[in-house]
Amino acid sequence: MAKDRYVGVVPPIVTPVDEFERVDEAALRGIVRRCKDVGLHGVFVAGSNGECMALTQAERNRAIRIVLDEAGPDYPVMSGVMDSSTQRVIDNIKALEDMGGDVAVVTPVFYARHATQDETVRHFEEILRHTKVKLMIYNIPMFTGLNLTPETIIRIAELDSRVIGYKDTSGNFPGFQKLLRHFKDSDFILHQGSTNLAAASMLLGADGFVPSLAPVFPKVHLKVYQFGKAGNIAETMKWNELLSDVCTLYPMAKSQTSSTKYAMSKVCPMSYRSILPTEPITQSEMAQIDALMDKYRDAGTEPVSAALPEHYIQHPICLDGWILYAAGCVYPDAGAVSGSSLTCAVDPLPEPGKEVPADIRISFYNQQHRHHDGGRVATVLCFAACGRFLHLHRCDPSVP
Repeated sequence: MAKDRYVGVVPPIVTPVDEFERVDEAALRGIVRRCKDVGLHGVFVAGSNGECMALTQAERNRAIRIVLDEAGPDYPVMSGVMDSSTQRVIDNIKALEDMGGDVAVVTPVFYARHATQDETVRHFEEILRHTKVKLMIYNIPMFTGLNLTPETIIRIAELDSRVIGYKDTSGNFPGFQKLLRHFKDSDFILHQGSTNLAAASMLLGADGFVPSLAPVFPKVHLKVYQFGKAGNIAETMKWNELLSDVCTLYPMAKSQTSSTKYAMSKVCPMSYRSILPTEPITQSEMAQIDALMDKYRDAGTEPVSAALPEHYIQHPICLDGWILYAAGCVYPDAGAVSGSSLTCAVDPLPEPGKEVPADIRISFYNQQHRHHDGGRVATVLCFAACGRFLHLHRCDPSVP
């Protein structure tokens, strides 16, 4: 398998429906065409954002069939087959095979009970035994009730070469970093499913991310991917500032899917109706989304806050007695409050008590608190290597 087939910015597309909750074929084809036209690298159909578990089985299969047909053989499509038992997932995959699909996205089983780590490995073993398509592991514990560990992902990946990758929507960034190290230089694909972690993930070697707003705001998502993949920390951070602002759209309605559907309806002819029992979007929620979209109407403007802070530095940093060398931007005094959302991306991760590698790369950026006063306040952040809170202090540049 060519690894570049399923990498990049691959949005989990919404499923437009009519008043009878049947898939609107013309609108769904339009969404796929838009994703192709704006340069997104593929689509994920019948995922959580596509309301896969709310559609009837017939309409779910119909949505997948429409997307595969519109995409054609050269445009990558990943199809959700999630369900509540191993046999039901196998049946879903056999239907996908009959439709010509070649990548199935698989979660642990859910609903009646939550599977264990070992049961999930057996789940994949049985699926591989009875199906032929490639599999993408999908970790979304908020829906399945099980957070797959990095060790379980590795066990599943080693079952068969048809397990081609992993989409992580757990928010467990230290675990994702562990997988980045383990699968480095392999063909195994690692997708970040949490958009707020996309920039850090790309800078550390992820193969792509899966953002539902990419068809609405394609340029900002593609820039974060391109600059992150290239290791350009300054440009990645610049575009991530805009991406963070764009993502404030998600909670503007009670349901993230409702927000995304309404935003999509502004760029593609489609109804923004969500499937019952999801509450309809309100006029006040629409107004908030309209205001944000008006702000970035062409989705291609340079970020307003493109300039880096004056105290942008490239000095060594002292982290609990360790000297870490920054390969790019450091916001030394950002988010100096309890509960700050400062992100720390370190590659490779140093082992506690071991000498820090000379070529270590570290990047910090703050997505909510932007207090840059150039002072001496220690920044509190969660350092993934140790899983505990540490104090980050600016070093004297004369420190060797």
